[in-house]
Amino acid sequence: MYEQIYNLTSMFFKSLKGNLMYEFLISKFNGKRGPKRQLSLEQIVALNIYRFHFKMGDLKNYHKMIKELMSDKVPNLPNYENFMKATNKSTVFILAFMNFLMEMNRKKELEIHYMDSTPITGLHES
Repeated sequence: MYEQIYNLTSMFFKSLKGNLMYEFLISKFNGKRGPKRQLSLEQIVALNIYRFHFKMGDLKNYHKMIKELMSDKVPNLPNYENFMKATNKSTVFILAFMNFLMEMNRKKELEIHYMDSTPITGLHES
């Protein structure tokens, strides 16, 4: 599942290349100084969408889970503090990606449905 999410994020970010707002936001994300980022923006967004899938609110435990169970998929995982900073800085991109997924879901272009918008029927309150 992580691979599917990562492929979708890659497709999404490739489609944004050349967009002025995207270029501005990516320049703010990358910053001017500091060491080179260990994870790409696509990886950070994919990992956070994957975290939402598991309904994990605790980022520290999620970081431990990635480190232990997904070391083959994310070999260059930074320490917890840097992962948390990258997650916080990528919030606007996560939101844009979720909007992209919802729009594709509305158009039925994806076979993956992250959000079920159909009402639950047959439930009655007593």
